[in-house]
Amino acid sequence: MLTIIDPFQDVAATPLHKAWVDWIYDLVARDSTGVSVNFLHRKRPDASTTPIQASQTSDWSSSSAPGIRPSCCATTGTSSPERRSRTAPRSDEPGADVCPATLSGMSARPSRPTTATRPPSDRTKVRRLPERGRYDRATIDAILDSALIGHVGYVIDGQPFVTPTSVWREGDRLYWHGSSASRMLRATREDVPVYVTVTLLDALVLARSGFDHSIDYRCVMVLGTARAVEDPDEQLESLRIFMERLYPGRWDQLRPATRQELKATTVLWTTISEASAKLRVDGPHDEPGDETWPAWGGLIPVETRLGAPEADEFVPDGMATPHVSGRIFPA
Repeated sequence: MLTIIDPFQDVAATPLHKAWVDWIYDLVARDSTGVSVNFLHRKRPDASTTPIQASQTSDWSSSSAPGIRPSCCATTGTSSPERRSRTAPRSDEPGADVCPATLSGMSARPSRPTTATRPPSDRTKVRRLPERGRYDRATIDAILDSALIGHVGYVIDGQPFVTPTSVWREGDRLYWHGSSASRMLRATREDVPVYVTVTLLDALVLARSGFDHSIDYRCVMVLGTARAVEDPDEQLESLRIFMERLYPGRWDQLRPATRQELKATTVLWTTISEASAKLRVDGPHDEPGDETWPAWGGLIPVETRLGAPEADEFVPDGMATPHVSGRIFPA
């Protein structure tokens, strides 16, 4: 048990105060295991003096997100009890069973584990707002399987590059492809370190100060080594999986790929063994006292949807429109 006396105990909640509390939780989450923290905070002299406690155990073996910590501290009569925690996921999102401790409510419900609570490496550990980090494959795979575009980072002659490209997952591998003449593919096909990211934008978050505006998102970062698919049959199967992922049932309707087309196409992959996800699903929040400011606050959901199909001049009348994956493009 670690007891900390709040040095800001005689002042109301301020950004400095909240930053100090965040720093303490981050320190304990990063360097300790099974440590409970008590903050002793007394109210102002004109209020009743009641010890306020917030206990949070940083337990890597039982938490679905390492280093769960609050983003705000208690105030005396300025924070609405209905105010949502900045770190609380919505109930329909991965990791919604994680309930970070919030000093505004002074509660710390134990979080239930998913499948992986530790980052696979120090390089993938989420350090900024670690309670938003996820390391279980169920969350990582769900985000990868909902994404169409990824960004591949690599270095050529000391110069970093990041190239957007289509990505897809098959088992423990993350694939991408392109022209065999592509500088990115030629530079990364020989066991070159790569960093692949995907991001799903879920909502614009509007608060009553410019500082508190944000976005809700889900993203995955994969560190690995790029490898080329050399076997022609494996390459063809990889491309079939990619096509079927976007347009289920379409591969068998198409003209078979030619040898020249396959030669002009490079397929690369890396394992998903060193990966992490980060999610912001808290929705809007305001600083204590901002709730009454005369400005609109809330969420504006962002969705990617399909428009009406536009057939070319060679499509016969009555031909059915191909089916498009609802996982990537929800109806």
